[in-house]
Amino acid sequence: MRRGDVGKAEECLRECLALDDKRLDALLALSINLLVQELPDKAEVLAQSAVSAKADSGPAWSIMTLVYRRLGSRMMEDPLSMGVPPEEVDPKAWPQAVDNCLWKSLNLGKEVAAAAAEAAAAEEMEVAPSSDSSPFLQAALMLLDLHLPDMALECLATAEKEGPQMAVEFSLIRARCAQLKGDAEGGLVFLTPDPVPVLDEETGEPVVDEETGEPTTSPAPVDGGDDTRVLSLRGNLLYDCGRYADAALCYEKAIVSAPHAVTLECHLRLGTSLMQLQRFDDARAAYTRACALAPCCSVWLGLGASSVRLGDLENADMALAEANARDNRNPFVWAYLTLVNLGLGRDDEAATALRYCFKEGMEEPTLLEEIAGHYLNVGRYAQAAVVLKRACAIYASTGSSGGLTSASAADCRVRLAKTLVELRETEAAIGELISAHAINPSNDVAMSMLVDLYTSIGDDAKAEKFRVALEGLANA
Repeated sequence: MRRGDVGKAEECLRECLALDDKRLDALLALSINLLVQELPDKAEVLAQSAVSAKADSGPAWSIMTLVYRRLGSRMMEDPLSMGVPPEEVDPKAWPQAVDNCLWKSLNLGKEVAAAAAEAAAAEEMEVAPSSDSSPFLQAALMLLDLHLPDMALECLATAEKEGPQMAVEFSLIRARCAQLKGDAEGGLVFLTPDPVPVLDEETGEPVVDEETGEPTTSPAPVDGGDDTRVLSLRGNLLYDCGRYADAALCYEKAIVSAPHAVTLECHLRLGTSLMQLQRFDDARAAYTRACALAPCCSVWLGLGASSVRLGDLENADMALAEANARDNRNPFVWAYLTLVNLGLGRDDEAATALRYCFKEGMEEPTLLEEIAGHYLNVGRYAQAAVVLKRACAIYASTGSSGGLTSASAADCRVRLAKTLVELRETEAAIGELISAHAINPSNDVAMSMLVDLYTSIGDDAKAEKFRVALEGLANA
């Protein structure tokens, strides 16, 4: 479901229910899956099974409410697709079904809240609203876990309207929904101490005040404080925006506030953020802490990579060996092992690691360029050319995605051309330089080399063409 493969998800969920046909989470997930596939009639069957299996489940009745909303809309808009003649459709039946499920869900939430208040009174304690007393909030969280932000927002709107008010929880859900939709900047709006715009429930657009013409705002949802959930999600949103320094601050504050509540993802993203900021000592410390939490491949890889950047090749070798033992098909592990082995003078091991790096589909050209640089430093041009050709192929296949730029792609081809010149492969070098010029016409190194190479093979016309282009670039 999280990857959008609803067909495979349905198959797995049906297998699960074949083993236990009363498992509530599987029944609800399959009902939701069928809603995503726009099969509300089939979703109703699963939702009915869910409330039959556990009649006191508020979230189950909340999902049933969603099902009847969609089933009613389909029945009113296109009854023939549901196998019902238009004249037999009762326009009052579906709103009544929705209201009944809504009432049942909210009533169960009130019962939970009343029980909690009674228990707190017996202990002479104050009780704060919790998600347990808001079935629609629980349903929204379930839908978020399945990466269905639109449905989650629908449940959240009902929770905000009908249930207890929980500003932090509501803001966290809205921010996470924005993140799932690829709008990290928009998600940050809900996790700041500033007022936020009020959005229309149907269109999602800001509501404009009729008198002033200005967007309507609501009070600041959260101020962050030491709430680990807020700090972690804010850190993730900042990370997605490429604001690594701010993200690192959020992650570090969350870890100090509640170290055991911070997820492995946040520890890994903290390490990556610190690596991006070239704070390699801090990055290694972050990955070391993560090792105590979950010593998986990604953690050991980060520890090894940070050790490489610090020049501590012996410890890097040990960390990468641990990473490789946990996942020997990770191309980044093999790439860093290549760097370590080259740095330690173990050429045969480096060649083996590089071969597996290629085999496992390495897609990070800058790391390959770094490996090529090691080969160039010791005059091993043939090996450097092989690595640079692979890097150029990655640039060509990815274009400008993943943070790769045309300037970087052109520079890589120029570097390959210089290597080919050392190997006396002039024609191949010219081909790479022409490609570099096409990718980035302002690359003066490529044009200068083309002038020299065309002159060396006696093609004065083409040499003059690029000489004029180079002069025009200089005068621009």
